[in-house]
Amino acid sequence: MIELKAPATWSELSLDQFRKIVETLLLQLTREELLFVLMCELTGIRRYDDTDKFVGPDDSDFRLQQHEIVDFCDRFAWIIDSEPDSLPNPTKVDGFLRDMSFGDWFETDTQFRIYDDDRDLAHFDIILPKLGLQDEPRPVSQVMATMLKLWWQSVMVQIAPLYPNVFAKSDPKDGVSSIYNPFKQLQEFHLMLNDGRPQDNEKIDNARLHDVLSAMDSEIERQKREAAAVRKMNKPNH
Repeated sequence: MIELKAPATWSELSLDQFRKIVETLLLQLTREELLFVLMCELTGIRRYDDTDKFVGPDDSDFRLQQHEIVDFCDRFAWIIDSEPDSLPNPTKVDGFLRDMSFGDWFETDTQFRIYDDDRDLAHFDIILPKLGLQDEPRPVSQVMATMLKLWWQSVMVQIAPLYPNVFAKSDPKDGVSSIYNPFKQLQEFHLMLNDGRPQDNEKIDNARLHDVLSAMDSEIERQKREAAAVRKMNKPNH
């Protein structure tokens, strides 16, 4: 019985394994080909030509039947079929963005959103310094760009539930436009906290991200309670 050691979840990946996965996913391969390459990359085994003979990480050789290859490959389907929820940190900033300012977070998040739409690597000229990667070669490679994008998304997957009012998903039935307007969004964030003093906007931008998100979440909750109280008062009695 062959025992192959490999990560089984996103959180178990090393940074090198994360890079290998991204490099593989960027290849123009079928699903079956992707799974086979991922199996080899993450277990460290190598195949001799098109035979059933393989070489392990310790240079020992062994053979795998076709059904065994299929079975081993299927164990890596989670990489294709699931969204990353926790990934190795390829940046120089804290993995939970504890020390990032609100302004830097907003600019970084906005640039990632725009990159998702136009795939222009020039956005990383702004993103890299925000993530402590100002010395990263330019233009940034497609592999590094994808690693950073996936990592950022996984971080936001963890942060968003802490501030449900700030990151509440809009209901399509509300008829709200899905087009993201960063200028308008930042205005709304500022208005929520500056108490009518636009001169305080710079202080808000320079404050720590989680302090600002916590304050906004609390303010939105307060507004919701007030709105609910008004609706209750205006509700006709029967």
